Amino acid sequence: MSESSHSTPPPGGAERLRRGHRKAAPLYLPALGLIVGIALSERCGPLPREIALLPPALSGLLALLAFIVGSTGGRPGARLSIGAIAIAAALLGWWRHQHTIAFASDHIVHAAGPVRVLTRLAGTVVSAPIVRPPTRYNPYLPADPPPRTAFVVEARELRTGELPQRVSGLLQVSCESLSTNVELGDFVALTGWMYRPSGPRNPHQLDWAAIQRRNGIFVAMSCDGPEFVQVESKGVAGWYAWQSRLRATGRSLLLDPDTAGDDSAASLLEAIMLGRRSAVSAAMDDAFARTGAVHVLSVSGFHIGVLAGACWLITRYVLRRGNQTSLIGMLLCVLVYAFLAEPTAPVLRSVIMTASVAAAFLLNRPAALMNSICLASIVSLLIRPADAFSAGFQLSFTQVLALIYLVPPLYRRFTHQPLDSGDEIALRDVHTPAALVRRIAWRGLIAIALTSTVSWLIAAPLVAYHFQMIAPWAAIHSMLLTPLFSIDIVLGMLTMAISAAAPVFAPIAQAALHATASGLLALVVWLASWPGTKISVGPQPALLTVLTYTALVFAAHWPRPRISPANQADEPVRRRHLGALALICVSSLSVAGWRWPINREESATLTILAVGNGSAAVLSLPGGRAAAFDLGASSNFDVGAAAARVLQHHGASGVEAAVISHDDLDHFSGIPSLEAALPVGRVLINRHFRAAADREWPARDFLDRFTSRGVPIEEIAAHYIASIGSARLEVLWPPADRPAAAHGNDSSLALTLQLEGQRVLFPGDIEREALVALTKLHASRALDLRCDVLIAPHHGALLGEATAAFYRAAAPRFVVVSSGRDRAALSKMLHDELPGCRVLNTRDVGAVEITFTRSGELRVATPCARRAALEVKSEE
Repeated sequence: MSESSHSTPPPGGAERLRRGHRKAAPLYLPALGLIVGIALSERCGPLPREIALLPPALSGLLALLAFIVGSTGGRPGARLSIGAIAIAAALLGWWRHQHTIAFASDHIVHAAGPVRVLTRLAGTVVSAPIVRPPTRYNPYLPADPPPRTAFVVEARELRTGELPQRVSGLLQVSCESLSTNVELGDFVALTGWMYRPSGPRNPHQLDWAAIQRRNGIFVAMSCDGPEFVQVESKGVAGWYAWQSRLRATGRSLLLDPDTAGDDSAASLLEAIMLGRRSAVSAAMDDAFARTGAVHVLSVSGFHIGVLAGACWLITRYVLRRGNQTSLIGMLLCVLVYAFLAEPTAPVLRSVIMTASVAAAFLLNRPAALMNSICLASIVSLLIRPADAFSAGFQLSFTQVLALIYLVPPLYRRFTHQPLDSGDEIALRDVHTPAALVRRIAWRGLIAIALTSTVSWLIAAPLVAYHFQMIAPWAAIHSMLLTPLFSIDIVLGMLTMAISAAAPVFAPIAQAALHATASGLLALVVWLASWPGTKISVGPQPALLTVLTYTALVFAAHWPRPRISPANQADEPVRRRHLGALALICVSSLSVAGWRWPINREESATLTILAVGNGSAAVLSLPGGRAAAFDLGASSNFDVGAAAARVLQHHGASGVEAAVISHDDLDHFSGIPSLEAALPVGRVLINRHFRAAADREWPARDFLDRFTSRGVPIEEIAAHYIASIGSARLEVLWPPADRPAAAHGNDSSLALTLQLEGQRVLFPGDIEREALVALTKLHASRALDLRCDVLIAPHHGALLGEATAAFYRAAAPRFVVVSSGRDRAALSKMLHDELPGCRVLNTRDVGAVEITFTRSGELRVATPCARRAALEVKSEE
C-alpha cells in the first residue's frame, strides 16, 4: 500500500493535542526547582570549590530518597517524593550555575584586572564576527569614531612570557576595523589590551558587564587594528567551522550578489534568515523596536514555529506525504535551521518543543505541551544556566505559556470552535469556495489578533523591566506584520532550496524574496513613524515584576466552584469575573511598576554623572522640575542620554534651564541629545561663549541649533540670581565688564546652588586668575564661597597656593571631582588642608548623587560604586 493512502493523521490527533496541554506535567517541579537553585546561586555569588561539590552529592541522595519513598505508594509518599525531586533539582541548578561562575585555576580571569594591560594570547573563535558601524554620539567630535568588529574567543594560550601558558575561559574581543579575515572556528593570536569589564558608571545605565558575565564572559580585550589579530589555523574547531561554512552557503543561496552589501532589504534578510543581527543598521533596529517586532531581527521561536508549520503543510498537503514522513521532514528542517542560527534560549526551546510534540504524534501519545516547555527549560538551563536571567529566555517561555493557556479558550469564545480543529470544521456548512475562503480568513484573522494581543499584554511588564520602554501600538503592529514575517521566512527557505536544487531559477526566487523584504521594511518604517510608538519608563523593580506574574498565575488557578444544574447558567458570569480579576491584578501591578521608580519624596537630587574627561550634572526637583549644569564629554560618550535617563527616573518631563559654564565642548556636547529626549526651556551662557562662536565651529553650531528650534539663549554674569522651584541659583563669576576676548577657562561661570539650607558650588574650569580673584572677594566679604559640596574646579587640577587658598575659603565637606584621571595629588592636598573633607572622584566611584531633604539632611551617595551611602546631617 502506498504511503499516500495513509496521509490522513491518526484519529484523535487534534484531541490528543488539546488534552496534552492540560495533562499533568511531571517535569514542572524539577524545572521550577532548577530555576530557584540558579537564582540562589546568582544571589550568593561564587563559593569555594569544596562547598560547591556538596550539592551534587545531596542531589543524588535526594533523588534516591525520592525513588525509594515513591515506590512505597500512597499519597504521603508521593508528596515526599515530589518534594525531594524539587529540592534535588534546586541543588543541581545551584551547582550547575556555580560551575559557570567559579573559575578554574587556569582561567584567563586570573590574568586580567580592572586596569587595561597589554597582553598576547591565542584561542579559538567561537562566535561569528559582528561588525559594529561607527556611531557618533558626541556631535562635536572632529571625526567619526572608528568601526569595530567584535567576536568571542575561547582562550587556549597566554603568550606574555617566554613559554606559552595554558589558560581557559571565554574572551570578548573588539578590534578597530570594518572587518577582519577571522571566521568562526579559526585559531587566532591576539595582541591587545586585556581587562575585566566594569559595571555601569551612571544610574539606570544598561549593565553590559553583567550581561556578558551571564554568558560566561568575564574578560575583554581591545585590539587597535586588524594587524593585531593573526589567524594561525583556519577552521580548527570542526563544529564551528561546519557552522560557518553552512552560514556562508546559506547566504549565497539566499541573496543575489548584486543586491547584497549595503542594501537594506538584503541586510534584513540576513538578520531574519541567518541570525546576523549586526547586519541591520541602528535606524532599522530602532524602527523594529518601536513596532514591537525587534524579536524578528534575530532567529527566535517565532521563526522555528513558522518554519515547522510550513514544512508540515508543504510535505503533507503539497507533496502528499504521510503523517510520519511529514513529521520527520519537519523535524529535520527545524534541526538544520537551528544549526544554521545561533543556539539562543528561544531557539533551543522551540526545537525541543517541536521534537517532543513530533515524537508524541509518532508514538501515538498525547502531546503534553506543558511537559515539553518544562523539558525545554531544563535542557536550556543545564546548558547555559545564566539564561534564566536573560530577556530572551523569560520572554520566550512566558509568551509560549500564555499562547498555550490563554489563546485557545479566547479563540473558542469568539469562534465557538477549538483553535486546533481540522479541515472538517472549516468545511462544515460551506457550499461555495468563496464562503470557504471567507471562513478561513476570518478564523486566521481572529487567531492573529488574539495571539498578538495576548503576547503584547503578557510581555509588557518584562519588556518594561529589561528595556525600560513600552510599545503601545505593538499588538496592532504585530497583527499587520505577522503575515509578512511568515511569508518572508517561508519564502526565504524556499529560495535557498530552489537555489540549491535548480540554480537556473535562483534569480527569480531571490528577486521575489527581495521584493517582499523591501515591502516589509517599508511597512515597518511607516508603522514606526506613528506617534507614541515608544514610551520610555523608569527602571522597574524586580519584585513588582515578579508580583505581576504571580498575580496572573494565581488568578488563572483560582479555585472554580463545582458546576451543578442549579448554577450551570452562572458559570459564564463567573468566568468573566475571573478574567476581570486577573486583568485588574496584572494591570494594577504593572502600572505600579511603571510608576514606582519615580521619586515620590519631597526632596531634590543633584546627580554628578561619570563622563570621563568632562563635566555633567542634573538637578531633579519635586513636581517633575529639572535643570542641567554643564553636560559634556571629550569622548564619544552619550552624555545627554545618560542625563535623560536619570531625569526620567525622577519623573521630569522637561528641563527648565541648561547652564553652560564656558565654550569647551566637554561642557556642552551632551545638551543636544538631552534636548532630543526632554524639552529644554532655556539655555544660560556667558558672553564669552557667544564670542567664541565667532571663531569655533562647535560653539557656533550649538547656538545655531537651539536658536533654530526657538529655545531662548540668555547671557548671564556675576550677581545674576534665578529660581527653579525651591532651588536658588546665584552667579559669582565672571563680572559683567570682563572683556569678551579674555581667557576662556578663567571666563567660566562660577555659581552656587542653594537648596534646603545647603550650598553646592559650581566653579566650572576657572584657573589661577579667577581662583585668586574669587578668594580675594571672599576675604573682603563681597561674596561667600562657603559651601557644603564643591565641584572641583577644572576637573581637580592643582595650581599651587591659588588652588589651596580657594579650597580653604570654600571649606566644603565634600569635593566631587568630575574627571577621567587619577587625582591623588588633590586628595593629599585636601587631607592636609581640610582633614574632614571627603573627596569623590567619578573616575573611581562613578556617578555621585546628592539628595537635599526637607528635614535638613544632606545625603551623598555613590550608587554605582556599590558602597554604602554617606549621610551627613546638617548642623543646627
